[in-house]
Amino acid sequence: MKIEFTNDELSTIMVALDNYRSRMDDEFAASGGIDWIAQEEAGSAEWCWQKIYNEKTEADFAAKAERISKVDPFGLPTWEI
Repeated sequence: MKIEFTNDELSTIMVALDNYRSRMDDEFAASGGIDWIAQEEAGSAEWCWQKIYNEKTEADFAAKAERISKVDPFGLPTWEI
């Protein structure tokens, strides 16, 4: 299943995941390292953030590669000496 988001929606999701991870890290630290559920939640949020970031990066790279591959090298202007 593939879901497509706008750049604004992706930014909102990424910020929310980062904030949630940060809050869970703070909860874990405040518990003195006892609240292992908060630590797991922080790790899950980080994993999701990385997964989305890597997918977006790969999609951006593929789009750039597609645009570059459509350039006709024989259609470029030449320099005559």
